[in-house]
Amino acid sequence: MSLLWSRLNKRWFVAAIAVGMAVGLWQIIVNCHTGMANIDSPYTRWLSIDTDSSATTIFFILLPFLASIPAGNMLKEDLDSGLFNKFKLQVPVARLIMQYAAMAFMTGFVTIMIPLLLNLLGYLLILPNFKPDNLLNINIGVFNFNTMLVSLYYSHPFVHACLNILLASVWGGLFSVFVLVNSVWIRNRFASLSTALVLELILMELDTVLPIDDMPSISPTDFLPELGDRPLLWLTALMTIMLAAYCMGMYKLACRRAVL
Repeated sequence: MSLLWSRLNKRWFVAAIAVGMAVGLWQIIVNCHTGMANIDSPYTRWLSIDTDSSATTIFFILLPFLASIPAGNMLKEDLDSGLFNKFKLQVPVARLIMQYAAMAFMTGFVTIMIPLLLNLLGYLLILPNFKPDNLLNINIGVFNFNTMLVSLYYSHPFVHACLNILLASVWGGLFSVFVLVNSVWIRNRFASLSTALVLELILMELDTVLPIDDMPSISPTDFLPELGDRPLLWLTALMTIMLAAYCMGMYKLACRRAVL
């Protein structure tokens, strides 16, 4: 793992985090400029709850791409350069690719976690740490049909926000692994790097074309924000398991491909 860490392009890692942080900072600046009400708290204004903000939309649409930038293409680059063949002389192929996947997950997780965490902490420094009130803060529209664990949001909003950051970061890690295992089969590096973003866009499109009224959302752009669009806890868990299962299945195929 230390070899892969030294192999990682740190500039792309830092750049991906910096872009996410810039979006989060932009959202804070815009809200400070337009003004905030006396009843506002960090939990009513931070990036993941402020779905009316264009910054929130941009962040969650770009999430798969940002998460994949640091290490999503690293396995493909090493296969193309022959560096992978040098590594596998020292480490079994299955274990080696697992280390690539672990590196991809870790970097994708951190790339998403840091901007969201810093955005929340920024609001904690600006606004009083009040619990949201379901009457005073009714304007933000947090209800059972658009927010998972809504009772936890009103009783322990900081815990709810931390769980949301964890969920988004896990998806960032899975998107990065998704790109990693797909890149073995795709020649063009940019095309392989974009596969997670393409998956997200397909799920967004399916949400709009499926002829089922009031269907829960299957798009990460809808269920990853704290305030989403018809998210369901069981469906979010199912989508997470399905993406993880796909990555595990493609990992096995990638091991076979790398041996050939």
